[in-house]
Amino acid sequence: MKEYPITARGMLITTFVLILALVLAPKVMQSEAGAETVEFADANLEQSVREALESEEGPLCPDEVADIERFRPQERGIESLQGIEQLHSLSRLELEGNEITDISPLTELENLRWLNLSDNSIDDISPLGELEELRFLYLAENDLGDISPLSRLEGLMLLDLSENELDSAEALSGLQDLSVLYLQHNHLEEIAALEGLDELTIVDVSHNNIRDIKPLAELEGLNSLKLTANDLEDDAPLCRLTDLRELKVKISN
Repeated sequence: MKEYPITARGMLITTFVLILALVLAPKVMQSEAGAETVEFADANLEQSVREALESEEGPLCPDEVADIERFRPQERGIESLQGIEQLHSLSRLELEGNEITDISPLTELENLRWLNLSDNSIDDISPLGELEELRFLYLAENDLGDISPLSRLEGLMLLDLSENELDSAEALSGLQDLSVLYLQHNHLEEIAALEGLDELTIVDVSHNNIRDIKPLAELEGLNSLKLTANDLEDDAPLCRLTDLRELKVKISN
């Protein structure tokens, strides 16, 4: 076999190719690894996902987490939701009793119909305005003062805003499908926003500063109404609510 001498130019090209391969190879591997695994910023959230998948060890794959439809990591000490956006199929998510402040990762969970964020430390719910499929929303025991993003969720059927810092319910005036509404333990002085919400069957506005309950007078479908611990001066508007099965009210002297 005839041998050909390696020229200086050939050696230079070979060396360049080897160096390029060494430089690029780790990046390709890193890219492939990143595409095949899902990471969570919060260890408690990751552990909850692993328990849901019954996968205690090894990498978490996108296809695995994307199949989770119901997820209930309650009272797990979760602080960050980063990574939860990978659970694309979620329709029911229950996160009550954690230490969450930022809910922006939820904006990509477009299939959510049931969301429980009660008993956290949330004061900004603007990301929820994107979740138009929501039907059941629990936000009790947070630090909410502004609920204007909820005005976009016209399909809501149940809404729990109890034990927050609300002084207005105006954002709820267009939620025509609401059937159950909890507003107890806030700072509301008037409930005019409830007038015309004819689908309401259960309303709790106890422990506020409400005086006038005329907006409730036409809600003839109500069967449960709680008005205790307010500043009510007259209960006459309630006389037309003939379907009431449960009524709790106390008139100020």
